[in-house]
Amino acid sequence: MSIEIRKRDKGTVYRVRWNQNGLKACRSFSRYHDAKSFQQEVKESDSGFEAVSFTFQKAADEWITKHAEIRKEPSSVYMDKNMLKQNILPHIGNLRLCSIQPRHLENWIHFLKQKKRLSNSTINRNIDVIKAIFSYYHKRRAIYFNPASVVDKLRMDTKPFDFWSGQEVRLFLEYVKKKYEHTAQHSTYVFYALALNTGARLGELLALRWSDVDFDNGLIAISKTFSGHVRKVKNTTKSHKVRHVPINSALTPVLEKAQKGHRNDELVITWSGTVIDPNNLRQRCFYNDLKESGVKRIRIHDMRHTFASHYMMNDGNVFKLQAILGHSSLKMTQRYTHLSKTFLMDKTDVVSFTAEENVIKVDFTKQAATA
Repeated sequence: MSIEIRKRDKGTVYRVRWNQNGLKACRSFSRYHDAKSFQQEVKESDSGFEAVSFTFQKAADEWITKHAEIRKEPSSVYMDKNMLKQNILPHIGNLRLCSIQPRHLENWIHFLKQKKRLSNSTINRNIDVIKAIFSYYHKRRAIYFNPASVVDKLRMDTKPFDFWSGQEVRLFLEYVKKKYEHTAQHSTYVFYALALNTGARLGELLALRWSDVDFDNGLIAISKTFSGHVRKVKNTTKSHKVRHVPINSALTPVLEKAQKGHRNDELVITWSGTVIDPNNLRQRCFYNDLKESGVKRIRIHDMRHTFASHYMMNDGNVFKLQAILGHSSLKMTQRYTHLSKTFLMDKTDVVSFTAEENVIKVDFTKQAATA
């Protein structure tokens, strides 16, 4: 192990070089004192020697226990564990943490893309987990090189999403109202009406209670969400903020009728007094209702897209829409500024220039004669 001194135009650089498990490593400092302290840490650090037999599997388990389960949402931890089990550990779990190089990670990404045929967005979520684990141990000096720091995520192309036309929305709501109006599953219709008129997320609507509905001020407080992964209501939303969405004139009578005979602490959307499982709602109701009503097949989340798209097509304000949807970034909301093809075709003559109208007439013959 040594400290190299190199003089450059911008000042002197002190570079610590050492061998770690047969691999050459180095780190640069602008002050000699810092380089000397780091050199001593490398010599004395127990974690550096422990990493010789520390596998990525063990590192991932410790990261989940000591970091993820303490600092992340249960639903996020569930997804992290699933990605580790399905896509990451089978490929690099048995490798020593300190021996993993960028080429190992690039080969792993190639496998996910070419063999497992995963989408770029799914692969990027897996990369995020690996980056988080390596960063955790790099900050704690268990490893002196973070191979994930030089591995780039895949390019993300914005995918088009589906949404219903106004006619499809009316046809669907008309059908489900007749189907569920006088049944024990009446709140299924209420769910559809809420989703299409507020743009709220599935989990947010399933966690909604009548105490969250303010009829006097025409607002619904969105403060909780139901996580299907851990089957629990979380007292926070995806953005970790309480937001209020307006109750429009179409939704008011639906909610007033559904609220009769219910206490404030009861769920708005329920079949038996408990939270409806999202998968049951999809399989037992939504997909059947799509087929029976004859409308285009979409996802439940696309009802949120439908609300947002029609909000913008009816000259809604993008900043107000951001607040209604609970987006942390305006960029996310700007996806909805696109318009349907039919709407664009209706607007083709808003700007229309011809050579015959609204043009200053010039007598070129007269100009040529005087030239």
